[in-house]
Amino acid sequence: MRRSSFPSEFFFRYIPAFLSIVATTALLHLLRNALDTPLIGLLYLLPVGASASLWGLGAGIIAALAAFLSFNYFFIIPFFTLIVHSPSDLVVLFVFLVVAVVISQLVGRARAGQAIAVEKVRLTEIESRAKVLEESDRLKSALLSSVSHELRTPLATIKAAATSLRSGEVGWDSEARQDLLQAVEEEADHLNLLVGNLLNMSRIEANALRPERKWNVLSEILGSVLARMHHPPEEHRITIDIPEDLPLVPVDFVLMEQVFTNLIDNSIKYAPINSTIQVKAQVEKGNLRVQVKNQGPPVPIEDIESIFEKFHRITAADRITGTGLGLSICKGIIEAHGGQIWAENIPGGFSINFNMPLSLDGKLAPQPPIEEED
Repeated sequence: MRRSSFPSEFFFRYIPAFLSIVATTALLHLLRNALDTPLIGLLYLLPVGASASLWGLGAGIIAALAAFLSFNYFFIIPFFTLIVHSPSDLVVLFVFLVVAVVISQLVGRARAGQAIAVEKVRLTEIESRAKVLEESDRLKSALLSSVSHELRTPLATIKAAATSLRSGEVGWDSEARQDLLQAVEEEADHLNLLVGNLLNMSRIEANALRPERKWNVLSEILGSVLARMHHPPEEHRITIDIPEDLPLVPVDFVLMEQVFTNLIDNSIKYAPINSTIQVKAQVEKGNLRVQVKNQGPPVPIEDIESIFEKFHRITAADRITGTGLGLSICKGIIEAHGGQIWAENIPGGFSINFNMPLSLDGKLAPQPPIEEED
């Protein structure tokens, strides 16, 4: 059985409202000779409104009735009685009572509405958090499913290669041994890329990606990326077009390695065999402008905007491996550098572009050091 809330309301709402009228009456009684009757009535409305605002409609009504009786008893002739002789005083008392009750109702309802508004905001926040948690669980499930599938292939290859090498059936100088070692190295790089993407995605999702921007040579970043890629040259031709006078770029070296690795890897997945993948960089309107283009199939216009969403595949999702996080991670890293990234269909292929500022802490990009010829 639910206990009544009346005792708590009585002690914590009604009594303070009544006492506020008592205190106001005592103060006004001291100043009675300096105040006229209408002004005293107006001053009584202050604690009435305050009581309704602080303790609700019920407390406001209590304060209004107490103020009405106190006003009549102490300040309407004859004093110290509830009898009213003058018709004008009777009108004053009646108007005071009506105004006091109306004010307490208006303030009390406004206060109740504000409590309702706060509750709605709280419920909206709870609903929003529930949706975020639901989406987070959905993404985790999709990610675990995708990652578990993506992990099996390189691990199986590494396991098979290690087993063959350990068996002793493969000679130390044989071509098969070199192929197995190359497979181990490639699949290890694949796992490293996967783990790097997962770590960066978790940081992006937690809004904790903070690039350590320093002045770097863009060609060195690309050189590091290409040195770790083991795709045979006969499958794809990768060309780099970077001007010699390109200034240093204020970027996080490791994160930009991840960006170029993902963009080139994405081009390799979708571009035809023996086609060209070009990475071009230039200064445009004070910003670094980079274009990674390939000769792959065009992307439907309706998919251009969603290409950077998590788990989104543009084409051939049934035969292209991957977690579907690469381009989403590129977007997060580029935006963390203060840049923008977008995709577009171009004549004879597809292009992903990004730009970013060439200034760091308000300083413009310096020119790269010039290597002296021997």
